[in-house]
Amino acid sequence: MKKNILIKGLMGVVLAGSMVSCSEDYLNTEPQMAVSAADVYATVDAARKGMIGVCRGMYNQWQSMDQGFNGEAFISNFYGETAGQDFYEYYWSYIGWNDQMTLDFAQVSDYKMCNYAWAYAYTLIGQANDVLGGIDTAEGDAQERNFVKAQLLTLRAHAYWRLLQVYAPRWIDSNEGNTECIVMRLEPTTGDAPLVTMKAVLDQMYADLNLAIELFENSGSVKRSFGWEPDLSVCYGTYARLALLKDDWETAQEMANKARANYPIMTADEYQAGFNMPNNEWMWYSSGDLADEIYYWAHGVTYACNGYYACNNPIGAGAINIDTYRQIPEGDIRRNLYLTEDKVSSFGADKWYDPELISEVSISPKDDKVNTRNLRSIRNWAATLPQVAEHGFSMPYTAADAAESNGTIWQLGAQFKYWCLDTRGRGYVSFMRGAEMLLTEAEAAYHNGDEGTAKRLLEELNAQRNENYTCTVAGQALLDEIRFYRRIELLGEGFNWYDFKRWNLPVVRRAWVANDPTSGNYPIVDAKVVPVDAAKGWRYAIPKSETDYNNAIK
Repeated sequence: MKKNILIKGLMGVVLAGSMVSCSEDYLNTEPQMAVSAADVYATVDAARKGMIGVCRGMYNQWQSMDQGFNGEAFISNFYGETAGQDFYEYYWSYIGWNDQMTLDFAQVSDYKMCNYAWAYAYTLIGQANDVLGGIDTAEGDAQERNFVKAQLLTLRAHAYWRLLQVYAPRWIDSNEGNTECIVMRLEPTTGDAPLVTMKAVLDQMYADLNLAIELFENSGSVKRSFGWEPDLSVCYGTYARLALLKDDWETAQEMANKARANYPIMTADEYQAGFNMPNNEWMWYSSGDLADEIYYWAHGVTYACNGYYACNNPIGAGAINIDTYRQIPEGDIRRNLYLTEDKVSSFGADKWYDPELISEVSISPKDDKVNTRNLRSIRNWAATLPQVAEHGFSMPYTAADAAESNGTIWQLGAQFKYWCLDTRGRGYVSFMRGAEMLLTEAEAAYHNGDEGTAKRLLEELNAQRNENYTCTVAGQALLDEIRFYRRIELLGEGFNWYDFKRWNLPVVRRAWVANDPTSGNYPIVDAKVVPVDAAKGWRYAIPKSETDYNNAIK
């Protein structure tokens, strides 16, 4: 049987890099593919090192793919935000990847983006399967063995969640889950494997997570050592995420509630502190120290408003869809995180839509003699932001006073939510936090007919965002409100496109129009409507790199 060369090769690259950094004696181990999993992971300590290797793959540079490909953060941002409605990433448009915003090539099997999500997820799955293949006989403390096995099952379920998000249909389009969509590998093998149904994957992941919960509960006093490892709360959260894909509202509500039990909603000050350091709400996150190893693959290099690209190139660091911003109520602190016409005295609505002052290419101030004063006014405003004035971060978008062809841009709606700790882009990246689970619980409660709980949860979240908020709506208006607050609370964190997909809603981006202050803030080239039936229901094609070597796929 032919082996999937891509998946096996990537697995070896990531595993080798992560394992060497964990233990020098791993260098003396025989090549993993030459021996059984039981031999490689003969002890619980070795199994734990293998589990760490899977975690490291979630925030690592993928040199075999392309610059900026850094595991979980890339899956979240490039798929989850670039193709979504609410967060405009001019960077990808600037370098010519506008097609990602419209899914034009999502059904082209040799398209890079069809390949990356598949390779990333199956690499994690392959590594987890290798360790799981030997852990039951691994020598060592039984409770530690239970904990590590539960972590691996959680990581594998997370990877399958990612695959279903990208390659599976919406549940309503899946014939009750009976549509074939991906390969399911549960053993440490890379041979031929057929496509299986969405329901089969979800049933197996439910079973795996039920076992993981039992193992976590039977682990005694064993705890995770780092925030980038999964634990019982992350297991519950992964369960809730999978349940959303199935419209399994009862399970989603239960699991989301359990997941967030020990993670209070961050305060207004914490929410505006830069999103680069974990706080009491962060449930699962990357290691911020890894930026020293992944260089310009680090999340902050591209997505931090004071990161390298935002301060040295004409690409910005992302902006909010101005139509979304306009719906955020006055007094909501989330409005503070975006540069809009109400922030700077030298710009009013009429100025932002004056073609003499604004570049139609990037919807940002033109940098010439007529506009120097306006740019200076924006920079002075940025210097008063608490992230700069109080937390001491370097100034954002520092090249905005250079010629437009060389410097960065201050887009209409430019974000100040994500900051890095230094010019290398160092910072932690959130993989899961309590607000996501609260909003999942609220959405599920609504579908379960429990509108009272849904309203209470919205008020619990917004008590830290807008002191004047009360939830007074019901019915469809309540569901719309839950969805809206999910969109603005998690903006830029990697959920937008995935949520619009499962909600079966089109993406609508409106163009900037000269002298029209009611228009949008997208350049005409990116102002598109993506209908719900695009790319066969927002599905990426199974990559050619898989079908070329997996003879079991018809």
